[in-house]
Amino acid sequence: MPGSPLKTWTPDAVQADDDQPKAFAEYAQQTLGVPWPTLKDLILLRKKANEFFEHYPHTDWRTLCRVVDWAANRKKRYSRVWMLVDDFRKAWAAGALPELDPNRQTNATVEEQIFEALETETDESWRRRLLLAQGARQQEEVLALWRQERS
Repeated sequence: MPGSPLKTWTPDAVQADDDQPKAFAEYAQQTLGVPWPTLKDLILLRKKANEFFEHYPHTDWRTLCRVVDWAANRKKRYSRVWMLVDDFRKAWAAGALPELDPNRQTNATVEEQIFEALETETDESWRRRLLLAQGARQQEEVLALWRQERS
């Protein structure tokens, strides 16, 4: 039951909840003591989280919960829950979010599929696009475009 004051939130429970931003806010409230979120706070949290997930599509709400844990370990205080999303950079710099490291932002399956595509592709512009795609999201997009054109 979302919003239950008796529920003890965990990163896995936040990830599994139907309203993940609200669950995240409650997790932050329980872990850090961040004040309850206003409607505007939740709107900003959703916006900032969506932007974060757009840049790091291989992450989920558990990653943002680790930002909360990082902040709790450093006894940081926040007046608004959405401010935690902004601090992911500091948490990453402190080594708390290794999944954001550039060398870990790849999808082995997509990379294998790109190598298979390169075995058959002869067009130099497509070969260049496939080879130069950086990060999981861009690699997936280029591979999907290549497949669409080659189908």
